[in-house]
Amino acid sequence: MILDELLADGILGYEKVGYFITHDLYEEWALEKIIEVEYLKQLNEQDFFQNIGHSLAIRRSFRNWLSENLFLENEEIKKFIEQVLSSGGIEQFWKDEIIVSIMLSRYSEAFFELFKRELLDNKQAFLKRVTFILRLACKEVDDDFVKQLGIKNINIFSLEYILTKPKGQGWESLIKFVYDNLEIIGIGNINFILPVINDWSNKIKEGETT
Repeated sequence: MILDELLADGILGYEKVGYFITHDLYEEWALEKIIEVEYLKQLNEQDFFQNIGHSLAIRRSFRNWLSENLFLENEEIKKFIEQVLSSGGIEQFWKDEIIVSIMLSRYSEAFFELFKRELLDNKQAFLKRVTFILRLACKEVDDDFVKQLGIKNINIFSLEYILTKPKGQGWESLIKFVYDNLEIIGIGNINFILPVINDWSNKIKEGETT
């Protein structure tokens, strides 16, 4: 029996309430498959998000699914993203999840070109939102600095402070966008970008963006 084999392999577990997946990896894989199915049969963006739900697990899997499609340069997914970000009927947290995926991908440069007007309008409110999300969600542990200290096999959960570094092409794309549009933004209104420049230049010491 297939269920017995999955139990023996440790992929499934069983309790009185029924079978359950034992590893997050399999759960994420299953959720991404659900997301893909709902995406293919959607009537519209609102229908899609309503059908997949909004649990933390599904939101994490949605971000992984979206990132994978952006990596594969799926043109239909890009159109989907543009429609969602332009829609007034989609919850903000879904738009934030999409922005995270964009900032971690090569699509970030095209995003800034496509949404230039929206990013610069309304006192750059949307641009400031993107900046906030970038600094919050697009970072990774700075393993290089830890290695320089001669520390091996460190448990980051035991540290009082965790040193991070920028992650994703969104950092470069954002800095370039602000640089190219500095005259429109205004030198007196760039405080929002200074922490980004600081985070970047503290870790990346050379290159065009620096």
